[in-house]
Amino acid sequence: MSRLGWLLSHPEFRKHPVRVSGGVVSWEIHKLLSRNMALELDGLKLTARPIDGNGRLICYFGTKFDTIFDFLKAYLREGMVFVDVGANIGSHAINAARLIGMTGLVFAFEADPDTYRLLDENIKSNGLRNIVLKQTCVSDQVGTLSFYKHKDSAKSSIVDRGEKLSVTLPSDTLDNLIPANTKIDILKVDVEGAELSVLKGARSLFDDQRRPSVVIIEVFDVRGNKDKSEGIREVLEGYGYRFYLFNGRRLTPLSGSALNAFAVHESVLPQPPANHNSARVLCDRVEFGSPEISPGLRRRRERRPASLEPGSTPRRGRSGELAMAHRPASPAESLPGPGGL
Repeated sequence: MSRLGWLLSHPEFRKHPVRVSGGVVSWEIHKLLSRNMALELDGLKLTARPIDGNGRLICYFGTKFDTIFDFLKAYLREGMVFVDVGANIGSHAINAARLIGMTGLVFAFEADPDTYRLLDENIKSNGLRNIVLKQTCVSDQVGTLSFYKHKDSAKSSIVDRGEKLSVTLPSDTLDNLIPANTKIDILKVDVEGAELSVLKGARSLFDDQRRPSVVIIEVFDVRGNKDKSEGIREVLEGYGYRFYLFNGRRLTPLSGSALNAFAVHESVLPQPPANHNSARVLCDRVEFGSPEISPGLRRRRERRPASLEPGSTPRRGRSGELAMAHRPASPAESLPGPGGL
C-alpha cells in the first residue's frame, strides 16, 4: 500500500480528515525547513526532529497513531512500573510516567546518543521525575555493540540492514538493568528486529518476581515485510504468556500478523465469568474477545522499585489488586499500515 493510500484509509483520517491533513502539512513544512517541531500529546509536550518517524505519526494522529496509548491508559494505575526498551523520543515513556504518578516508576532505555538527548529534554520539559533513563543498547550481550543508524530514528537498530552509518555503543541486559524486587507491570520492546535478543537477555527477570504482567512487543518487520513472531512466541509462551491483538479496548487472540503483540501472563488473565454472556475484563477497561481465557486475575503486589542511579532512594509501590468489571465491546480498528512507518 502506498503512503497516501495508507493515510486515506487510516481510521483517524476518516474521523478527522481536516485535522489530520493539517498535521501532514505542518510536518512537511518543518521537514522542508529542517526544523524541530513542538508537538502536543494528550496534554504533554514533545519535541521531534524531521528524522523522527514517531514524531511524524504523532503529528498526524496524536495518541491514535498506535493502540499502545489506549492500552497504557486502560491498564496503568498509580504505583505501577513500566519498562520501555527502545524509548526513542519518549512518547510512550512520558505518557506512562504521567499515568503511574510519583509512586510509580518508568525505566526508559534508548541506544542512540542523539535521540537519547532529545528524550532527556522531553522528559525534563514535562517536569517528570519518576523516569529512570539510561543510554544503552539492550540485548543479550554485556559490553559493546555496533548500532546502525537509519534516516528515521525509530528504525535504527543493532541489526545490520545495510545502513551506511554505524557507531559502537554500550550494551547491557534487562537482567542487569532492572533492579531486584522490582515488579514490572508492562514491558514494551520495540528495537527494530532485535526483540528476541532483548528477551534472551532477560531470562532471570522472567523467572523471578520481576516478571512483567504484560509484554508489548513488535512482531512484524515492516522494513522486511515479514512476520518475525515465531521465535518471540516460543520464548514468551514458554514463560506462560498468551498472545493477543488489542484494538483500543478489546483483546483478541493473535493469529497471523500484527505490528504489535500484547502478551499477557497467565497469572493475570481473568477467570471465565459465571454468566457466559458477560465479558471477561482485564483491569477494569480491557475486554477479552475470546471464550477460552484461563486462570486467576487477583494478585497482591508489593514492590520496592529502585533507581539505576547510585545513592537513589527505593520507591515503594502500593499494594493492590486488579478488578474485573463488564464493559461493552467496541468495533475493531485497523492498525497503522506498513506504508506509514
